[in-house]
Amino acid sequence: MGRDPERALPYLARACGEQGAAIPAAKELAPEFVRECLRMTADAAYRIGDFGRARATLERLGGQAPSEADRLRALDMRERVDWAAARRDGAVVPVVPAR
Repeated sequence: MGRDPERALPYLARACGEQGAAIPAAKELAPEFVRECLRMTADAAYRIGDFGRARATLERLGGQAPSEADRLRALDMRERVDWAAARRDGAVVPVVPAR
């Protein structure tokens, strides 16, 4: 995800059980892993400038938050996404071409 967030998104979608994933997840993940998967999906979507997907994922993440701290982390990231979306178009982090 850190090296090529765009390429990571289909794998994350499948792992997180995202609707419309090309291949459904083989097994259901434990709730802790689902939350981390959603966090990584939101981060990857934010990095490539897919702010709508990032927002939707953060809404899901905030709704599943087991604690106030987790809910506030999702809200904080949502505000970062909104801020970036209002000021830019496209990727937030430069995409490094594959070698």
